[in-house]
Amino acid sequence: MKLGIEAKLDDKELALVQSISGAAQQYNDLLPADSPQRIRVGDVVAKVDGQSGKQIMDALSRTSEKLVDIEMRRSGLPNFLMWLRSSSRPGAIETILTAPGFKRWSKLTSQLGTLGFSCWLLSGYGAASLPLWYFGFSATVAYKLVRCCHDEHVSPGVPHCFRPVDQDLAQVVEQAWVSSSAFALKTVDQWRSFGQEVLFASSGQKKKKEKKKKEKGS
Repeated sequence: MKLGIEAKLDDKELALVQSISGAAQQYNDLLPADSPQRIRVGDVVAKVDGQSGKQIMDALSRTSEKLVDIEMRRSGLPNFLMWLRSSSRPGAIETILTAPGFKRWSKLTSQLGTLGFSCWLLSGYGAASLPLWYFGFSATVAYKLVRCCHDEHVSPGVPHCFRPVDQDLAQVVEQAWVSSSAFALKTVDQWRSFGQEVLFASSGQKKKKEKKKKEKGS
């Protein structure tokens, strides 16, 4: 039986899987449908039995080996976007879509967009406001949250580094709530202290006036 992996050699280094049959298909059938170990069309063959480059195609066509060791590389694109992969190396669009920062931004935008859509349903505004004011605002806020930010832990006088914000929306909301609650309590304490000082000052002035009246009366 043939291995059953039809591949296209690209750049004389990597081979892009075009179709699967034979022993490779039997191997896939033994694994669950969602197993990451399954060989898929669009995967890239990097090595076969330790061989790379032009030797990959010869190794894939052999039929005598009982055990074949294949090193695969897989794109980070979702299945419905695999049509973007036309070669063994990622293009510009794939590089952007699979970047960690873009993934964080798209996830947070979808979460904020869902909240924005719910607010739009209650607002009574027309559909024209939805893409700009709700989805557009959600995308902008998500960008501000996931973009690189200033590292406040760097000592003074040292050139400051920048670090990406890698937090879920739930963590951001929780931190905002804790900070807002602490600020509100601090504000209440300050106003209470200010009120007590005003009352104390007014009571002191009142006592002084009463004392002066008594002195004049005597």
